[in-house]
Amino acid sequence: MGAKMGLRRLRAWLICLAAALILAQFGRAQEISNSTYTFEIQNGKVLVTSEFSLSESTMLDFALDLPNDAFDVSVSIDGIPRTPIYSDETEKKLRIRNIGKDVSMRYSTKDLLKGSAFFVTVKTVYRADNMNVIVILPEGYSLLTPVKGETFETGSVYPVPSQVRSDGQSMVFEWHLKGLEANDTFSVLMLLKKKFPWAVIIAVGSMILISGAVLFYLRERQKRPKVVVEKVENIEEHLKEEEAQIINILKQRGGSCEQGTLRVIMNIPKSTLSTLISELEERKIIIKQKKGKKNIISLKK
Repeated sequence: MGAKMGLRRLRAWLICLAAALILAQFGRAQEISNSTYTFEIQNGKVLVTSEFSLSESTMLDFALDLPNDAFDVSVSIDGIPRTPIYSDETEKKLRIRNIGKDVSMRYSTKDLLKGSAFFVTVKTVYRADNMNVIVILPEGYSLLTPVKGETFETGSVYPVPSQVRSDGQSMVFEWHLKGLEANDTFSVLMLLKKKFPWAVIIAVGSMILISGAVLFYLRERQKRPKVVVEKVENIEEHLKEEEAQIINILKQRGGSCEQGTLRVIMNIPKSTLSTLISELEERKIIIKQKKGKKNIISLKK
């Protein structure tokens, strides 16, 4: 009888010890080692991607407040798709309750765009060692006030980003944060404007001009009159605004600059900048030289 009582006590003690170890493990593991929140601004909506990894696999149990208009919501844990479950459907409160280490979530929303402003607040669910917030501004959008120089200063982005880069089509703004506690928040405000679709207008205009030239050639099978071109001595007085801006930037940078840097400073489409450079090159105002994979634009001496 005494032996049985001893075994029961030992078993109960082992169960309590195991439970304590599991709880302690979960307490240590509920810490995010890396997290990335990406906001890709599209035509009238924002595609949101949230990804974070915990220090180790643990019991996840938290709720995320999504915008009320969130749609196309998807969730995966450790690479396995999960059906989104809401603890409050009316307020779009997404409930995550599962054992896992890596969490990924995607959804689209129009709520983050208010007129000409983009505003978002990111809230951490656990303590986070590293958090990256990324906003992607596609071609067709620009900042109300362009980025100046290499300090990324502009009155249109708050706070000042850690990094600004371009992939040739979009502008990418990044913020890198460290040592956040659970429920800490980080907000981003951007003042935007839509660019006028010059590329489309130029393409349509070019088609009209080409069609007109073909019709003229078919109708007029006569010798073309000689065109007299008058030489302009001071050609810089006749530059367009964007051409003059290119010349001023080159002068400020000692006479030469990378084409990619020009595009970031001017905040114009790649195709528009290429057209401007080609025109200035034909008029022998600038020179374009290939240096590795980069184009170096220089003032002609």
